[in-house]
Amino acid sequence: VYIENANNLSYWARLSLIGADSQQLEITNERTRIFGLVVVSIFAKENSGSNKAREIADKAFSIYNGLLLNGIQFQATRLTQTPPFNGWLQLNLTTEYYWDRCTG
Repeated sequence: VYIENANNLSYWARLSLIGADSQQLEITNERTRIFGLVVVSIFAKENSGSNKAREIADKAFSIYNGLLLNGIQFQATRLTQTPPFNGWLQLNLTTEYYWDRCTG
């Protein structure tokens, strides 16, 4: 869902999938490991309290941390908090992932 103006919201989240790199796993070029990053950014209006943002972060953490889904292996999830900016507190959950593509 696209949010054109978040000023009327107290909380919102953004999901980003970032492709990173790939690595050949076999001499025959039949298997390649694809790497990437999942980033869930949670925004809370400054001075609205961070409990709801942390609750959302906890739910996202429990979804991605160590998940194996259709051959995609998600690694450990990390949580970082940025200083408030333009009236918003931001929490970022980052999870590296990889999957193997077989062509043979």
